[in-house]
Amino acid sequence: MLNITEVRVRVQTYASSSLRGYADITIGGGLVVKGFKIMEHAQNGLWIAMPSKKNGEKYDDQVFPLNADARQELTDIILKEYAKKSGAISDDTTFKNENESDNMSGFAAIEGDDDIPF
Repeated sequence: MLNITEVRVRVQTYASSSLRGYADITIGGGLVVKGFKIMEHAQNGLWIAMPSKKNGEKYDDQVFPLNADARQELTDIILKEYAKKSGAISDDTTFKNENESDNMSGFAAIEGDDDIPF
């Protein structure tokens, strides 16, 4: 569990771009990670690009999850907050993780004592 305590999303409306917004997260109430990009692929839908820095002709991720579960948790939390900000869902909408059988309500407001695993 990542212990994400806050998610801030800025919705963008560029008709000619796949960029849909930016997100910043707070981990454990003490560390902010800025610069996640909310992107949309024509066939695969919304996805999250990690904060990156240009290195010559390419971009290198500056932050990355250590495993698939962490990536899925991060993606779910950011996309739910994006959906709220863009008006696609209401605050009481619940989502189901593809690996979970139960609904997860209140997903954007996670609280807990879990330590950051690194």
